[in-house]
Amino acid sequence: ADVAGGTSGRNSAVVHAGFNNHPGSLMARLCVEGNKGFESLCRSLHVPYRKTGKLLIAYDKADIQKLCEIIQQGNQNGCEDLRLISGEELHQLAPNVNGIGAMYSPHTAIFDPFTYCIALAENAAENGVEFKFEQQVTRIERVNERFHVFTADCEYTSKYIINSAGLHSDEISRMAGVDKYQLYPCRGEYFILDKIAKDVLAIPVYPVPKPGIGGLGVHLTPTIDGNLIIGPSAEYIDRREDYATTSEIMSKLISEAQQILPGIERKYVIGGYSGIRPKQAPPGEGGFRDFVICEEDTCPGLINLIGIESPGLTASVPIARMVCKII
Repeated sequence: ADVAGGTSGRNSAVVHAGFNNHPGSLMARLCVEGNKGFESLCRSLHVPYRKTGKLLIAYDKADIQKLCEIIQQGNQNGCEDLRLISGEELHQLAPNVNGIGAMYSPHTAIFDPFTYCIALAENAAENGVEFKFEQQVTRIERVNERFHVFTADCEYTSKYIINSAGLHSDEISRMAGVDKYQLYPCRGEYFILDKIAKDVLAIPVYPVPKPGIGGLGVHLTPTIDGNLIIGPSAEYIDRREDYATTSEIMSKLISEAQQILPGIERKYVIGGYSGIRPKQAPPGEGGFRDFVICEEDTCPGLINLIGIESPGLTASVPIARMVCKII
């Protein structure tokens, strides 16, 4: 019914630096490019943005070793100024956080994803774009090198289709005749804490990533408005629109958050929400597969964007530039 109603509005609202992604991947290249241009983009669109930095917390020597590997990977990706910090410096940046040390990423930021999506849409409208909301695609036909896209009450024709349908991009691809993608919805639940960030935590704090999970692990993130967010969980689900939040996951998230920030209490929770990752990696594999951004050889004019999960929001404008070059 409106922009930011799906994955783009249901996330951690973090501008990622790009050190978590595999060197040479589209995820890595487009995230780093997006990060470097995000501040000026937000400034030009009047979108709230704050460069907070980010901490990955180490609790033992194995974590320290993993952080060294992440820094090396980040350097390969083109991330700048990543460094290990001591427990003393960690407690200066985040006095209430446990840990023996951390990796510090100074170019990570937080922003308002709702205002961002609305601002992009307004800018597009000023440049002649028309938005057709609540137009669910029912079928696609290709006749004489043109696509005919049908909804319940309309028909659209075009030379190109940019399939940026998020959780349903594999289905749209199948309708257009390319049946080689399968997405697996993976839900992440979040809980919103009261406006205590200025007193408790001014910088996003993450655990060292663990292999095999569907996300980056449960983290604590201040919002641009001063709240704290706990989450997300990572749970493969059957229905792509199941945005439930559960008391079981709330208890789990709070318990894990308390390991990072012992002062967190359940009484601070004022709300919750969930987002769903359009994962290409099936249950059992976990982790991440690279973005698919390409014109399909077997269906000229169909430009597929498949599996655009995190860091898709940070990479959004570089992704769009890539699509423009394809066209």
